Amino acid sequence: MEKHARRLVTIAVALSAAVCSAGPLASTSAAAHGDRSALRAERQAEHAQRAEERKSRAQQRREAREQERSQRREEREAQRSARREARAQEPSQRQDERGGASQGATQGTNGGGEGQTPAAGGQPATPSDTELKHCHTSIESGAAQVLAGEAVTLFGKLSCPSGTSVAGREVTVVQREQGGSAADFATLGVATTEADGSYQLTSGALQANTIFRVRGAGHGAHATVKVAPLVTLDGPSPTAQLSTAGARPHGAHPARVTFTGTVDPGGAGARVSLQIADLAAGGQWHTVRFADVADDGSYAVAHSFRTAGQFDVRVLVHTHRHNVPAASEPILYEVVQAQNPKLTISASPDPADYGATVTITGAAAEAQEQPVTLLARGHGGKFTPVASGTTDDEGHYSFTQTATQNTAYRVSSGATTLSTVLYLAVRRVLAQAPAPGEVPAGQAATFTGTVTPAADGQVVYLERQNSGGTGFHVIASGTVSASSYSISHAFTHAGSATLRITVPGDATFVPTVGAPFALLVTPAAATTLTPEAPAPAPAGVS
Repeated sequence: MEKHARRLVTIAVALSAAVCSAGPLASTSAAAHGDRSALRAERQAEHAQRAEERKSRAQQRREAREQERSQRREEREAQRSARREARAQEPSQRQDERGGASQGATQGTNGGGEGQTPAAGGQPATPSDTELKHCHTSIESGAAQVLAGEAVTLFGKLSCPSGTSVAGREVTVVQREQGGSAADFATLGVATTEADGSYQLTSGALQANTIFRVRGAGHGAHATVKVAPLVTLDGPSPTAQLSTAGARPHGAHPARVTFTGTVDPGGAGARVSLQIADLAAGGQWHTVRFADVADDGSYAVAHSFRTAGQFDVRVLVHTHRHNVPAASEPILYEVVQAQNPKLTISASPDPADYGATVTITGAAAEAQEQPVTLLARGHGGKFTPVASGTTDDEGHYSFTQTATQNTAYRVSSGATTLSTVLYLAVRRVLAQAPAPGEVPAGQAATFTGTVTPAADGQVVYLERQNSGGTGFHVIASGTVSASSYSISHAFTHAGSATLRITVPGDATFVPTVGAPFALLVTPAAATTLTPEAPAPAPAGVS
């Protein structure tokens, strides 16, 4: 019993101690919770204050912008009012000026005005608007296009109704560069008309496309003169031996050729395109590289020739709206096939017409009377053997092939010796029927011929030479049906045209370009013009 009583007392003391120790912990936890609540409340108050400040600043900015817009509206309205008032006063001012001019003219005719000098024909030197309101002053340029630095002669004529003198009138010619605004016009000079109303004026040296306007006597007109920049092209000497990309003969120029030159006027924004024309493939220009023109007008552009043959090289310059495109004088180069000295390869003819027999020859150094293999690869394919043979006692070999598509060839000798790759270009056969020598304007001319080989639907183009002689552009097209094509085109303006027929190239064939031919477009006969329908007769008239 006593032991049991002592155990109960011990448990009671322990429970009492636990309760006493738990009191301070609970108080501490409650205090901590109160601190966190206070921090949260403080942060929320700060966020609310910052939000209010942002809202206030945004409101201030809106009010400031609205005030600025209102001020601008008031300024614009004041400007519009001023312009309306000025326009309202112009009629009365012009009336006053016409009245004064008429009075002065009368005084001059009667001899009562001082300082009035009659012009030729007894007319006043300064005509009134009323007197010339039915007149027209034309302007033309002696050349539609010139080189930079050249001048043009401007001429025209004042035409007036019968009874109005056209002699001794002053006309003013103004000019500005194309692309500018009306405010950019500047006076070129003042000319006085001859007895028949004609006048003439010479411009200064032109550097950009220029618009000329004539003012001062009746209704005026304008004329535009295009200006081509001066372009130079420098490269290896035309007598230098250039080679295709890859290995090259001993002493030959590197396969990658750099061309340089100048453009005047050039500068920032101008660009040159390096163009190559394969003479054996019709001399059609193809752009192969581009380069930007430096601020000093210089440029440099490099190119590697892929195939052998004779090539014309030139650069075409684009200066955007300031000048018309211009081309340099072409340079003719002979490009030879790059060779492996241990095993050479060449083909003849190259390029070849479809169906032609092509002879591939070469020599293997120190490989007399040894077997050689001809390998061929079409577009997208792999080199595969197509023929085999044996070199002669001097190491020479020869293969014959039929040209059916663009093909890359190479020759192997033994297990390790390979020639360089020879690219044989093959073109379709274009047979043109005789073209008409002349055709009236507005009447369609028809051009026919055949293309071999060509699937139905193959496109054929009729091209015309550009006015500047820098190339050809497409003016009409036709399609092939049963190997034949027909292209019809009506020329709207009289004059001579240089035309040609082309068949575009693809992965199988290179382009085929026909020989250029001339066509004379004659003015349309009056009998071919559609007569104007007569006006209906007034009522009661039969």
